[in-house]
Amino acid sequence: MAASKRELKQRWKHDDFVAALAFPKNDVPQQTQLQNVDLRGVPKLGLDGPLGWFKFHEVESRGLDLSFGDGALIAHNSHIVDLICREFQFDQASSFYKSTFLRADFAKSRLRLNATDCEFIECIFDASTFAGGLNEYGFRRCSFRNCSFSSANWQRTYLRACQFMGCDFTDMIISDSIIAGFKYASCTRFKVQMFVHCDVGGVENVT
Repeated sequence: MAASKRELKQRWKHDDFVAALAFPKNDVPQQTQLQNVDLRGVPKLGLDGPLGWFKFHEVESRGLDLSFGDGALIAHNSHIVDLICREFQFDQASSFYKSTFLRADFAKSRLRLNATDCEFIECIFDASTFAGGLNEYGFRRCSFRNCSFSSANWQRTYLRACQFMGCDFTDMIISDSIIAGFKYASCTRFKVQMFVHCDVGGVENVT
């Protein structure tokens, strides 16, 4: 029988479970430690939780599952494949920089991060939310290819010089946001009406 979300979170309170993980306690994980690992339910990732040093830094990672966890997820100069972050609660300290995400699953996650010069390929953002603050949290010079945003609801999001190719925008809403450069091509259900109370500039169909 599959473990419940509650059980996945509770296991992090047991010292023996944390001690058995092949992660350094006082250093950033190495590439070999970031392959096919079940970290579901992890609390305060990259902050003051049991994996306080966690980040993707100049690595290639595959098959990491962070579903139902929370914390600051950082990825710099990395290539990340099959990352699962379903229902992950991102802390505002999260940041992605010059990284590629292939087939990442952010469904039902609460996004609050800054992403710069990143590429998202075949990623899932379905039913995700974006909770930006007074500062300009969002995406700068990022590209999204064959990604799904079905029923996503993003608020106070900053999108600058971003490209969306072959994406699905069914029932997506972006509200109270700044859109400063939004190029799209061959996208499903795109409509300017999905921008609600936004400062919109530079929306262009490049098909």
